[in-house]
Amino acid sequence: MEDDIKERASKGSKSKIANIIGIIIVLGIIAVAVIFIANKSNAKRKTENLDIEKIIDIKKLMFVSPDEAIKLLGRQEITRKTTEQSIYIFQRGKFEVVFENDSATMVRIHDLNEYKFDSSLLEFLGLPATKPTISSDNVLGWKNVEGIKAITAFPPAFGAYIVVNFKE
Repeated sequence: MEDDIKERASKGSKSKIANIIGIIIVLGIIAVAVIFIANKSNAKRKTENLDIEKIIDIKKLMFVSPDEAIKLLGRQEITRKTTEQSIYIFQRGKFEVVFENDSATMVRIHDLNEYKFDSSLLEFLGLPATKPTISSDNVLGWKNVEGIKAITAFPPAFGAYIVVNFKE
């Protein structure tokens, strides 16, 4: 009889442990699902551009000197120089600024996968959303927006980046 009681107690504690493990697993799955949904919702919010958060006010970089660009973007990480240009790389490659005669003439902005590929991209640059002059699945392009000569955007399939030309 005593062995029977011990065996029942052992089976009871094993089933309680199994129940607790099952509950922990279910709670873990729920937590992962909540995190996934929250991230998806946040990404959707960004891509729908409901909460515009500027990448940069691009007009502040127009024709600035390297020192002024450093004040805006932080210290450059890499500098490449040719006889005609200097290219400064900022923020782990997010920004590339091309200088000619110590004046910013072009900016490339990389890592834009989280942004919706449409005319609202301009809002992230501090510019008004404007209908592109060139529009396809592979490229969006604008001419003469707020004094900027040309802006070209490429979708994630082509690297998710924007090229901003201040001069022709």
